[in-house]
Amino acid sequence: MEMIFNELSLDRPLPDSYEARDKIADFVRTMAMARILGVLGPLRTPSNFCALELAPGYSIGAWFVDETVERELKGRLRSEATKAPYLEDMFADFEAANDALAEVRHDGEAGLGLGLAAFRDLPLLSFAAERWQETRLTVETLILTDEEEAVETQDVVNWPGPGAIDRFRGWIDDRQRSEIADGPSLLVQAPDVLPHLDLMPACREQLGALTGNEQPFREVVRHLLALNRRAADWTDGTFEAGCGVPCSDESETVLSNAKLRRARTFLCDDGEAQVFSWHSKINIQAWRVHFLADPASRRVRIGYVGRHLPTANDRT
Repeated sequence: MEMIFNELSLDRPLPDSYEARDKIADFVRTMAMARILGVLGPLRTPSNFCALELAPGYSIGAWFVDETVERELKGRLRSEATKAPYLEDMFADFEAANDALAEVRHDGEAGLGLGLAAFRDLPLLSFAAERWQETRLTVETLILTDEEEAVETQDVVNWPGPGAIDRFRGWIDDRQRSEIADGPSLLVQAPDVLPHLDLMPACREQLGALTGNEQPFREVVRHLLALNRRAADWTDGTFEAGCGVPCSDESETVLSNAKLRRARTFLCDDGEAQVFSWHSKINIQAWRVHFLADPASRRVRIGYVGRHLPTANDRT
C-alpha cells in the first residue's frame, strides 16, 4: 500500500527554519511509524518536492543540505520521497484511464494528493499544520466526462503525526488483507508486507499452494501480519506476549515424544532443522502458524502453516 503526500499541508510556510526542522522531523517519524505498522509501499510526492518551501527561504532541498540536520533523517526521507512516478503523473494517468477530468477539494482547495488518496483509497501524509490535524478529511470529488458530471463526498484517511497512525492499525490490516488474493501473491508481496518474517521452505510451499478460497486463508494473512507487526515492535520481553493473536507453546508431553517432536521440526534456509513449538491458533478448521522467534536478531522464522499437527491425543 502506497502513501500519498498532501502537498497542500505546505501551502502556508512555517515562521522560521527552526520550526521547519521540527515539523519535517515529525513528518519523517510519521512515515517511520507507518512502516512499523506494515505500510511499506512508497511515499508518492510531486516532482517539485525538494523545491517546496518549509519556511521563508528554507525549502525541503535546503533542509537536505542543512548540516544541523541528522544524516539519518535526511537519508530516510530522500530514499522514500523522491522517486517516480510523481503525483502529477499518477493523477494524469487516472484521468486518461477514465477518459475524464477530475478534481478533489477539501475546504475549497483542490490538491493532487487529496485526489489520489480519494480515488485509490490510500492514506494521506500531511505536515502537522493546524488545519490538517483531523485523521479523516471530508473531500468533494468531481469527475467530468463527455456524458456526465459526477460529484460525490467521501472521507480520506489523513496522518498528520506518528500518534495519528496507531488508531488505524485495524484499517491498515484490512487494507493489506484485501490486497492479497492468494498464497502465491502473498509470497510475492512478503518482502514488502512481512519484512520481519523469514518464511522457511515448508512454509513457502504451503503458502504457494493456497488458492485464497480456503476458509482460513484470511486468518492466515491476519496472523502473519500480526506476527510481523510484533517483530517490528519487539524490544524486550517474550515475543508471544504482544502478538495480538492467540499463541501457545507445545506441551512437554508433545515435545518429549520423538515422533510428535519430529512433526514440528522444519528445515531452515541455513540448512539446519529447528523445532518450531510455538504457534498461533487459527480457530477456523484448527489451523496453526508455527514460528520461531530469535531475540538476538528480532526476526521470526515461520516454519509451518496449515492444519493442527498431531498431538498425543490424535496422532493421525
